[in-house]
Amino acid sequence: MANVTAMDVKNARVIIELEGEEVTLTPSPDAIISLSAKYDGLGPLINALQRVNVQASVDVVVVGAGAKDKEAKTLANKVVREGVTKLMPQLLEFVFILANGGKPLKEADDDGEKNPPEN
Repeated sequence: MANVTAMDVKNARVIIELEGEEVTLTPSPDAIISLSAKYDGLGPLINALQRVNVQASVDVVVVGAGAKDKEAKTLANKVVREGVTKLMPQLLEFVFILANGGKPLKEADDDGEKNPPEN
């Protein structure tokens, strides 16, 4: 099993589609800290996503994409137009990856099957 850290996030990225364009959400220490601080922990953020909180969905996309200023506003509008229920599974997966220290939740074996990490 590969040893993956929060900075080695190649396998932990989550790709969403907004208006036909791929947006990559990349876990990072900054993403973990800023979202946790804004929602008083990642558990409340997960609850907010499950309650279809649009602002929480926008925050996850903007922070995960590392967007600032005008790009952040553009992404926010795209999230709203795309519909948060469509994005919810990927956004929840991304927050669970953040809660796992930025590491992938599962690893793919040689044939592409996903397996739980070994202890």
